[in-house]
Amino acid sequence: MNPLYRQAIVQSVAGLAFLIALGFLCAGTWDSWQGWVFLAVFAASTFGCKLSVVHLTISWVAWRARLLDSGRSLKELLPGVR
Repeated sequence: MNPLYRQAIVQSVAGLAFLIALGFLCAGTWDSWQGWVFLAVFAASTFGCKLSVVHLTISWVAWRARLLDSGRSLKELLPGVR
């Protein structure tokens, strides 16, 4: 497994545990439908964002490796880049 994927999973689980502790311990009960809805929406959006960032990071590394292997520079491909 890629270390970036592993790090994203560990951080997501730790963040989710922190939100559970913060939300439900402060409420004093597990029977809070607003807490469960918030947790589900926040977890889904956070996971989606982390997954896209990890994917883009890995794609960028692969794209940069292909660019360096081709012998072309970034300035040749993107004229506006200094």
